[in-house]
Amino acid sequence: MSALIEMLSLQKTDTGIVQANHRLIHLPEIALHKQGVAGLELIKTQMQLAVEQNSHAESEIGKREVESHQVDVKAERLKKQLRTVIAPREAEALQHEIAQCELDRSELDDKELELMGLAETLTAQIAQYTLAEAELVAAVAAALTNLRAAQTLVKGEIAELVDRRSAICLVIPARYMTQYEHKRKHISGGAVAELRGPTCQSCHLDISRGELAVLKALPPDEFAECPNCDCYLVI
Repeated sequence: MSALIEMLSLQKTDTGIVQANHRLIHLPEIALHKQGVAGLELIKTQMQLAVEQNSHAESEIGKREVESHQVDVKAERLKKQLRTVIAPREAEALQHEIAQCELDRSELDDKELELMGLAETLTAQIAQYTLAEAELVAAVAAALTNLRAAQTLVKGEIAELVDRRSAICLVIPARYMTQYEHKRKHISGGAVAELRGPTCQSCHLDISRGELAVLKALPPDEFAECPNCDCYLVI
């Protein structure tokens, strides 16, 4: 019976190892770190887009300034010509071209003002993104520190459980260890469990009074087994 008690202790230790490993890969700190990294990547993407759009706006502003200068030069040339012509029809044609230059200049000014407003908005957005990026970088670094600390703690628990397991295995006869490992592979609830009242703590099913009487009557060197899940029972 003492061997069965040790096997129950081993089962509890193995269960603890499984649970600790499960906690290790499902730590809430993992989700928080991933969330921070995703937020940081989103900010970087948004900032890169804003930088590209701002660069394009600045380039377009430069183009409009060149075009505006060309229109001004053309308009000045046409005005000089207008002062020298005598024929009414030629003067009318020049006046029409000058009016078109003024219209083109006005449209270019409007477009340049629109682009300057866009560039101003984008510059402000880039400043906000830069600030948010710095804050997220710090948050992600803190989240990573917390994650590593949590991982270290759980890994320490696992190491202690593994050491405990090794110590328990030393006192369990090899033939019982073989039986234990065989059952552990095939019984999801555990190879060894306690009986609480009529209920097996491995499968959580009740055992009838008749079956319990048979199990309790077994000789000390024979392990009782749950008739429902086949695990060894500590009665």
